[in-house]
Amino acid sequence: GESMAAGGGCAEVPETRDVGPWDADETSLLTSSADPKANGVPRTYNAKTCYAICINYIIGLGVFSLPFAFYSAGLFLGVACLWVGGVFATITAFWNIETFSRAEGFLSRTVPPSLLLAYRKFDYTHLANMFAGRTGKGIVQAILVLYCTGVLWAFGAIFGSSISNLIFRFGFDEECDIYEEDHTQRCHNTYYLCVLLYGVIVVPLSCLDIGEQARLQVCLTIYRFVALFVMIITVCIGLGHPNPHNHSDSHPHRHVAWHELVRWSGFATTFTLGAVALNFHYNLPDAIQGLHSKQHVQKVLAAVFATTLCFYTVVGVLCVLYFGEDTEPLVTLNWQNYTAQGGGWENAGDLDESVNGRPPSFLAGLIQLVVMLFPVGDTLSVFALVAVTLGNNYYNIIPPSVKARYSARVVKLCARLLGSVPPVIFALALGEVDKIFEISGLFAFFLELFIPATLQFYGSRRAKALWGTAKTPYSSFFSGRPFVLV
Repeated sequence: GESMAAGGGCAEVPETRDVGPWDADETSLLTSSADPKANGVPRTYNAKTCYAICINYIIGLGVFSLPFAFYSAGLFLGVACLWVGGVFATITAFWNIETFSRAEGFLSRTVPPSLLLAYRKFDYTHLANMFAGRTGKGIVQAILVLYCTGVLWAFGAIFGSSISNLIFRFGFDEECDIYEEDHTQRCHNTYYLCVLLYGVIVVPLSCLDIGEQARLQVCLTIYRFVALFVMIITVCIGLGHPNPHNHSDSHPHRHVAWHELVRWSGFATTFTLGAVALNFHYNLPDAIQGLHSKQHVQKVLAAVFATTLCFYTVVGVLCVLYFGEDTEPLVTLNWQNYTAQGGGWENAGDLDESVNGRPPSFLAGLIQLVVMLFPVGDTLSVFALVAVTLGNNYYNIIPPSVKARYSARVVKLCARLLGSVPPVIFALALGEVDKIFEISGLFAFFLELFIPATLQFYGSRRAKALWGTAKTPYSSFFSGRPFVLV
């Protein structure tokens, strides 16, 4: 394969001690980079599968909350915040790839060092230890644990509340909203059972490696696109008819609901939510490790971000134009009154006031289920992916003395269980998603922007000192220090 010539006439390859303060349990990184099984990759996959896995990572709960954020900040300001954040997110993801490449070069035993990525995986914790020492490693581990646990906790709560709502709506002809103070005990017990069912499904999935989940993730990606297209098509049809969500007295027959273009009071919320909606940088080591050929990995990532930004924008703009001030914080709830009559939501008031609240036709019920189960399918797929990252982080924290006592397989299994079981238990204790995100959402900026920039800065400086150049096969126009400092 290709390799990059070492600058400055390097006479010898840097020894491992030049790389950083290695822990004894990190010597696994010294295995052959070209051997997938030796690096814990039971099955490799192609670029299309990698694209599907990354899409499942990134299109999470953000797509359901961005329409409300767009309405809160105004369409123009909301879209601008999303795309500016998307550009920064893409650049920092590219920086991660460069950092992986430099770490590969530091461990290579060839002259000049090989900078092409193969199957060796560099977690954030490994990279922080390599470039910032054990203090940096400890900080990154703490951020990862807090953020991932909070996200998984929220997934369990969303699954439990969504499924219990659907069970009561279609099975008992009642409403079940655990966020309402006057909900019944039967509703709360159903929520508990749904969260436990969620744990039974996702905990075993979390014990599988990413490559072993590949087929499932591809199927869930197809469902994601189907649900998104159903949302887009139904709203487009609605915009072609008189809008029941238009509450304007002066223009009662307008097809577009009232909205603002700029509302600065919603800027902070929209910018923060946009960062969370595009954050999967800490999952990149797991997502791309099994990719068979990584020469064009940045093209895959560019396609992932472009697809995500386009879908986020289309769904967000269309929903605001149609639902206006009726846009729900979890936008899929706007489909619970879908009637498939007229523009789609005609006579929705009659559905609200009916005895059973059931959809008037099979088509209406099918569309309701496809859209309202979207968050459920999303939490099922993303939980397993994030839990793998969290479990691997716990594996890195486990002392070498414990690892020496048991087989690597047993220790990894225990680490995965430690990452997946507690969030389910937390969801049983507290199901208020807004409070959960308030706790964990602050760490998204660190994982998406600050940590990649820091690793890029210190990695480039170390590479230039050792090889005379910081360039890698994955370097781009945005690799320079001015962009990193900005």
